[in-house]
Amino acid sequence: MATATAPDLSSLKDTTVIITGGASGMGLATTLEWAAAGAYVTIADVLEDAGQQTAADLTAKGQHVTFVRCDVSDWSSATAAFKHAIAFGVNGGLDVAALFAGVVGDAGNLTDQVIAAKKATNSGDDPVCPRHVALEVNFRGLYETAWLALYYMQGAQSEGDNLSPTKSLILVGSLGSYTDSPPYSDYNAAKFGVRGLFRGLRHSTPSIGVSLSLLAPWWVDTPMVRSQMALYEKDGVEPGKGMTFTPMHHVVNAASRCAVDPVGMSGKAILVEPEGYMDFQDDEGGKWGGDVLAAAWQRSRAAGDRVS
Repeated sequence: MATATAPDLSSLKDTTVIITGGASGMGLATTLEWAAAGAYVTIADVLEDAGQQTAADLTAKGQHVTFVRCDVSDWSSATAAFKHAIAFGVNGGLDVAALFAGVVGDAGNLTDQVIAAKKATNSGDDPVCPRHVALEVNFRGLYETAWLALYYMQGAQSEGDNLSPTKSLILVGSLGSYTDSPPYSDYNAAKFGVRGLFRGLRHSTPSIGVSLSLLAPWWVDTPMVRSQMALYEKDGVEPGKGMTFTPMHHVVNAASRCAVDPVGMSGKAILVEPEGYMDFQDDEGGKWGGDVLAAAWQRSRAAGDRVS
């Protein structure tokens, strides 16, 4: 069953942390919690006003928070953000990277987009390339920031080493990494890509002392989700009617558990749902998350107020 337990964050004191997308939504909530625990937190985000204000507010409280503008889909911008985070910390390294940065992407099913494009294209003209913003930010941006995190986190390694992980890299996927999402092909494909990266990478990161985990949250009340509510409501889906939001503290608790328990959480995907968070069992023994997902859908249907 899911747990709602908040982990002990005392080990985060004086650690060096970077949170992409840390100026809003789940990233912001995690920033607030980890900064309060004494971590040196770098908010890396494109939302300059929000990020700078959060950093200023928390610094005024005596916490250690800085902001750096970061577009995760731009390599130079992302690299500069990681270097900024290391320089801001006090231990000369990077301990935790939580990759929350994300966007909704192109609205609509790819089939619907193609039909609309066909109608709008003059006979003989070439179609216009789709924007696929979520692929650029949610997948390629996450892929490249994961690369940077591993680059700056890697410990001493010799042939045959399998170091006990002491550092944590947290990839933020979605329930959309495991389920169909017909209205958002761009977003759905990107989140499945994040899961693919996790699955292909989790067995190798311990060799350089890094724990890799994946968060897969259910619906969470964030600005990104709120921006799409009008579309959901057209399909009769809204809070209390086909949708139950996962409490933000469950997401933060799940991310925190990954950050403070790198050994225990290494290689695990975590489902975060209204009841709490739990191991998705995304491995052969758990039928690659199938058993847990089936049980989650059963709880959803029994409750009568989650999307099913």
